[in-house]
Amino acid sequence: MAALTLNLWLPYDGIYMGTRLYDLHFVALLEGRFDLPLRELRLEGHYAPDGTGYLYHGLGPLITRLPFALFVEFPTGWLTPISIWFWAMVGNICCHRAFLLALAASPVECEKTRDSARMVIAVVIWMSGPAWLLASNGAIFSEPVAMAYALGSGIVLLLARCAFAGADMAKALVPLAIFAGLTVHARPHLAVGYYAGVCMIAAFVVWRGSARVRIRAGAAMAILGLCGVLLLVSNMARFNAPGAMHGSFDGSEVQYGWVYLGGETADSDRAKGFSRYGQFNARRILPSAMVYTTMPPPIGPIKQLSEGMETAFHKWDPATSFVRLEDPQVGTLLLWPVIMLLMVLGLAQRSLWRMPQAAGMFAVGAGSALLLSYGTITLRYHVDLWLLFLLPALFGVAPMLRFFAGPKHRLKNLAQFGLAGALVFGVSMSMLAAGGARQNFIEEPGLWTREFCLKLIADKGYAEARAEQICAVNYEPTD
Repeated sequence: MAALTLNLWLPYDGIYMGTRLYDLHFVALLEGRFDLPLRELRLEGHYAPDGTGYLYHGLGPLITRLPFALFVEFPTGWLTPISIWFWAMVGNICCHRAFLLALAASPVECEKTRDSARMVIAVVIWMSGPAWLLASNGAIFSEPVAMAYALGSGIVLLLARCAFAGADMAKALVPLAIFAGLTVHARPHLAVGYYAGVCMIAAFVVWRGSARVRIRAGAAMAILGLCGVLLLVSNMARFNAPGAMHGSFDGSEVQYGWVYLGGETADSDRAKGFSRYGQFNARRILPSAMVYTTMPPPIGPIKQLSEGMETAFHKWDPATSFVRLEDPQVGTLLLWPVIMLLMVLGLAQRSLWRMPQAAGMFAVGAGSALLLSYGTITLRYHVDLWLLFLLPALFGVAPMLRFFAGPKHRLKNLAQFGLAGALVFGVSMSMLAAGGARQNFIEEPGLWTREFCLKLIADKGYAEARAEQICAVNYEPTD
């Protein structure tokens, strides 16, 4: 994964889309402003009527710039891939540790079976998990997703410690709140579920606990509140509305970058669809879930099947007719078949539905439902769904071990062969998907010149001095 990140394996020419943006954002915030230059923001910017551009992505990934602030000159161009790699590794470590806790708690004494399980877990996490998709892509889109993956995996690890190692859930409240609060500034839709889950656990431990427990619960609520207030403040600074997370299609407000720069019109089918049905709509959940889990990649003889599923998705409901399905598409049943199998086994275990893991299931389920109701489907969003599979998969370890540690019979031999095949298939599919996804976000150098920028905004009616200012590389706002 480090070789992928550093362009040593499967090297490419060009630069990743938006790879300098968080570095520039870090510098801008140190100067007391939120705005960024158009030639850096490009289509990912959201623009005020006067041409001032803002980054709509969460501010959380700025954390990884702090250790470099004293001895690195920003923007670097290389720190975004390193930051993605860092968060992906943290997420992997948490996932791996959670599985080892589940394995240690499983009442199976056959050491050979346990050794095999350790190997399978390691391969699933490190060679076909979300980090593969993240580390292979240095575009800005992957950085908040990677941070949310690390934080969400930390939440699952804390829940696993309570479920399998007997840890006190009251003591887990504050770190759970910290992880949930930081997720607000990476992937807010996931944080909605995490906030609800932490509140459920806090209510449960207060109901059962002492005054000391109430102090911990109060501290957790304060952390959640502070992180929420910071989000509202940043939204107000960028979009002039504390509840706004994104620019609109309306030119009189902070406008979506694709529309502002002419890539999409304000009266397009997609714009009208968002206006009528919203960015999030519950009618998309079921068809989106089918796409995310079962969609075959559009290659070879199955390309027609993939295209047919996409057509059926768009015809499902008016709320799905304009939803964008970005290539490459591949379902989680193909990407992570072993995890999906463990998830099915885990969902049938009563222990999953006890506190605090029941609150954890509500947390990951609520965030996933919001994702499935969104108006875009793309490969990196699969990572947001990972924890919905991971948490119940931990509880599927014990029944799987009991099956393979039992008496030998033909069904068991067939299952071993099938599991090995699923493991190899998942690794291969994850590598292919990661390689395909990275090609979508590599840009040709030198495209966004001053002349190109001036041409794009020529019809905006700006004075010549203002147009030159907007299209400057080192943008400095006027008083």
